Amino acid sequence: MNIFKDYTTDEFMRNTHELTYMEWTDYDDFERKYGSDNNMENYVKRMKTFYWYNGLGLLLEDKLIDESIVYGALGSSTTIYWEKFKDVLLKGRSLYGESCGLDLSFSRRGWLRSG
Repeated sequence: MNIFKDYTTDEFMRNTHELTYMEWTDYDDFERKYGSDNNMENYVKRMKTFYWYNGLGLLLEDKLIDESIVYGALGSSTTIYWEKFKDVLLKGRSLYGESCGLDLSFSRRGWLRSG
């Protein structure tokens, strides 16, 4: 289960805990508080976390890992992050193009069950 090794590190746990408790009122407020121009440390934490989840999504999409294994290990965490960040991610994509940023789309497409 080497694929889940990062998920159990202290750093990953701290990052996801911090992401869970982030608060903002709208896209502009998010950018002021957490955007890469103003808060590089938070940006790095988000990108590391989102890249990890998106990597799982790619493995699921290509059927290289079974959904039941991922869901058994992670529960509904991917759905939780998609729901928390979807408005910001979709707004960023609408402003900067489809290739901008990560979108946790595998959660949105329902490849993982939601709790």
